[in-house]
Amino acid sequence: MVYCGKPSRSCRQCRKRDIKCDKRAGSCGQCTRANLKCPGYQNPEALVFRDQTASTIQKAADAPEDGFRKMKFTNYDPSVPSLSPCPTDLTPYPLPPVELRAKDVFVSQYVLRYSSMMGYIPHFLPSMYKPIHLMSTFKAVSLLYFSNEVMSPSVLDEAWTSYGFALSLTNKALQQPQAATQNSTLLTIFLLDLFERLANKRQLGMISDTRHINGALALFRLRGQSLFDDPLAVSMFSQLKVLMLTSCLEHNTDVPNDFIEIHKFASHSMDVEHPDWSFSVLLIRFIGVKARVCTRDNLSDAVQSALQLDDDFEQTCMNMPRSWHFDTITGLLIPDLTYEGCYHHYPSAEVCRTWNNYRLIRILLNEIILELLQNPEQGSFFNTAFVEAEQKIHTCNLTIERMCNEICASLPQFTREPSCFAVGANKTAQSAGMYMHGQISTSQRRSQATALVFALYTAASSPTCSSKNCSWIVNELQIMGSEMNISEARIVKDILLKKGKVNPWVIANTLELFTFGP
Repeated sequence: MVYCGKPSRSCRQCRKRDIKCDKRAGSCGQCTRANLKCPGYQNPEALVFRDQTASTIQKAADAPEDGFRKMKFTNYDPSVPSLSPCPTDLTPYPLPPVELRAKDVFVSQYVLRYSSMMGYIPHFLPSMYKPIHLMSTFKAVSLLYFSNEVMSPSVLDEAWTSYGFALSLTNKALQQPQAATQNSTLLTIFLLDLFERLANKRQLGMISDTRHINGALALFRLRGQSLFDDPLAVSMFSQLKVLMLTSCLEHNTDVPNDFIEIHKFASHSMDVEHPDWSFSVLLIRFIGVKARVCTRDNLSDAVQSALQLDDDFEQTCMNMPRSWHFDTITGLLIPDLTYEGCYHHYPSAEVCRTWNNYRLIRILLNEIILELLQNPEQGSFFNTAFVEAEQKIHTCNLTIERMCNEICASLPQFTREPSCFAVGANKTAQSAGMYMHGQISTSQRRSQATALVFALYTAASSPTCSSKNCSWIVNELQIMGSEMNISEARIVKDILLKKGKVNPWVIANTLELFTFGP
């Protein structure tokens, strides 16, 4: 028996209509006014307790054991990989499209990385209007970069298909005078060049094509003096400068006159006192010397120009702004973790990169001087006494050795772990350790270390570099490749171990290991 509480005394019609029943004898007034037959009233005493035994038994029979909802199980098949023997009704969350994932990876790992030449690309992304030739090229480059990261043949095929389509659209855009001078078209040309350099990574050693770089130079020339009124275009010119000069170094050609004219005009709009600008001016002169030596054109004048250029490099380094000076630190790291027991501390990774750019070019420049002075076949070209020539050869060897040692000393700041540092170091050294590891992420640290790879390669591949120095560099590249997962370090280390004759600028251009600022 179940107690159901005190029942209502109203008639069933009033309860159904949810109105108050007046409970008149015979028939309630509400039913009379509505022309309804009043069913009468319930007996309250008869409804207080109800016999629900039969219905309760039926409910219990229908319910599953232990009161849980009935579940359906299937036989477990161990041959089918599964996290659980029972199936689930949950639908897996779909992955984003490959194109979207590729763009995210390309922007986060390439565009926004340290020392990227394309840090201005985010300025184009929020734009509501994006030309189709730019977006198609951006898609192709993103897919190719992503395919290199995940080693996917299908994504690689899609990247090449997109590249062909983008190339066709870009050629059409270049035929329109207004579109040809827009920043979006310049960026498209740079992305096409990047696509081919990324593709060459699969076949390291291929000489890069210059058509895209020459095309970009032609577009800059079309814009004239208005170019440097646009800050975004100025950033893109800085990228053109790196690409143009490294291309000339790779192909052993002199810098085009059109570029030199634009570069001179740019000096009116840029900070010519900046060490990176000074470096670019000296680098253009170095390219000229190198091109003349390769063509054997006026070698007597070339060696004198090279000697003067090395003096100018030395003077520029001596007159660096105070904010670009570095400290030489001893005692902070155990001797095994440094070369010759000391290392440098720089104000920033950018400052270190610039110093190493000066050093690696001086190594290559002094190697050219040594080649000319030591080659008997060229002796008749120089009006230099034997004693004077020997002194210059000795000076060149000392310069190369010093540059190699300084490049090695620049490494620990950006590659050593905090646990490597000794207790009781001086304040400068302690602050160096805090800067190294307390303010940058692992990815930033890896990018900063990658910027050292080409300088290390230049030092180790020099014939003047000592075997001790070379072995130390190879070991450091091995550590950078295995512990910091820097693929460029592994590639360069393998090249050094093979001891083959490789054009260093093919490596620098393909792996994008040589960059500089304004």
